[in-house]
Amino acid sequence: HSTLLRLKPAIVHIQAHGNQEGLALQDSSGDLHQVSWAALRDTLMATPGLRCVILNACESDMAATLGATPFVLITTPGAVISETTLTFTFGFYDALAAGSDIVECYTAGCNRMRLQGYSEDELPSMQPA
Repeated sequence: HSTLLRLKPAIVHIQAHGNQEGLALQDSSGDLHQVSWAALRDTLMATPGLRCVILNACESDMAATLGATPFVLITTPGAVISETTLTFTFGFYDALAAGSDIVECYTAGCNRMRLQGYSEDELPSMQPA
């Protein structure tokens, strides 16, 4: 929380374990804590200048059901594996490094997944700002 407020990032990318209730995040002591999708969303909503949030976690599409956000929200459907999210991530950040906007980056990530043989059901979802 304090890092978000201090750094004011334009993009937040979270790779974590998730379930229907929220994310399992590790604190600085190494202890795991369940963070609800609503608590995560509220924290991100209070981050100044945030343009995009990528949630690479199982069931992260639950976060998109909480309503509209002032940032683009990219979530993964159902249960996912790291290889799937990494494929999307490489495509997304390749496009970002090439100067693409967030929507183009999302499209590039999805296209990379398609090129690797992933089905449409495995692609992340994007909720526009």
